[in-house]
Amino acid sequence: MKIQLHDDGYLQLEPHVWLRAKGTLGNLRKILKLSAESDRWYGTETLAEWEKAVRDNYQEDKALEPRELSNAELEHKGRLRAAVQWRDEHLRKEEERFRNAKIHRGKSHAERIHEIDARYRQMIAEEQKRYPRELEAIRKRAARRRELAAAQLEAVRRYREEVRTT
Repeated sequence: MKIQLHDDGYLQLEPHVWLRAKGTLGNLRKILKLSAESDRWYGTETLAEWEKAVRDNYQEDKALEPRELSNAELEHKGRLRAAVQWRDEHLRKEEERFRNAKIHRGKSHAERIHEIDARYRQMIAEEQKRYPRELEAIRKRAARRRELAAAQLEAVRRYREEVRTT
């Protein structure tokens, strides 16, 4: 897309890429102002491209939330499995040490087993706290993306209306 600044010069941007990289509302308003002037004086129709890019990004973001939630669930299950594997591996090593009658630096076999189980319970408890926080963070990010898209779309509409009236 080319935004014509004056007879000799123009600014070339890819709206989809620009929105992902620099798409804060303040930055977008600055670009939309230039686009509105370009549309008004040179008939470039760049505001329509911005509107399409904002709508496309909104649809992509809308489809992203369920995927992020399912990825978080898979990671949660993976961390739980890793905790079980950690416990089983450490218990196996402790049993092997006990069978081989190796010295435990003053700790008994029962104490070592108790430490392993306590650490395992702690890992599980931490994961049970972490998972809901991750889900909430994903939902909040998705809500912020939706709010930003709505504000961006409103800004584009306002500039398009302004160009139509002049």
